[in-house]
Amino acid sequence: MKALNDKLRELTDMLEDRKNANRLLATENQRLKKMCADLQVQLLDKPTARGESAALKSMRDMARQFQNREQMTAAAAEKLVSELMAQNQLAADEMQQLGDDRDGLLAELRTTQEALSSASTEVAAYREQLAVMTEEKETVMAEKEEQTRQAQQLDEQRQQTIMQLEGEVEALKKQLIERDAAAEAARVAAEAALRSQKAALEAEALLQRQAAVAQAEAQA
Repeated sequence: MKALNDKLRELTDMLEDRKNANRLLATENQRLKKMCADLQVQLLDKPTARGESAALKSMRDMARQFQNREQMTAAAAEKLVSELMAQNQLAADEMQQLGDDRDGLLAELRTTQEALSSASTEVAAYREQLAVMTEEKETVMAEKEEQTRQAQQLDEQRQQTIMQLEGEVEALKKQLIERDAAAEAARVAAEAALRSQKAALEAEALLQRQAAVAQAEAQA
């Protein structure tokens, strides 16, 4: 777009320079025509006097040459003016084409700006949605971390409880072993006492039978 504007300014300046050159050339052409007309009146249109001096004749010849040169200059000027006008027309056509191109580019730019605005709106909405999703994700991650921490804490408590229970079980096993040993010792002692008591009772009963037999024999 900047290059197109620079080209338009360049062509505008060029066209203005050519217009100024045309005006200067037309002014110079008018001045030359007036000068030639004055010389023609003064030299060429006067009747030739007999016995005119060589200087006057030379001046007449120079005037004719100047008139011819002026005619050639006028033709060249007209040709140059025609060429300049043609170039001016080409420049004007090019400026028109550039103007049309610029209008097309401006329309395309407006379309692009509208699309960019729409895309910016979509991007803003997407960013807002992304921010909400990020916040939700952070919340979920925080909850997950809290759950993980609680799970670790519960696992540690469970491990401590298991260790405590295992210690209590070991203590109970030890107590059972001690109780079993004490019960066995008591059983053995009881059995020994029962055997001793039984032997004493049997001995007493034997003595009683023997005494009864002896008494019976004595009575007989």
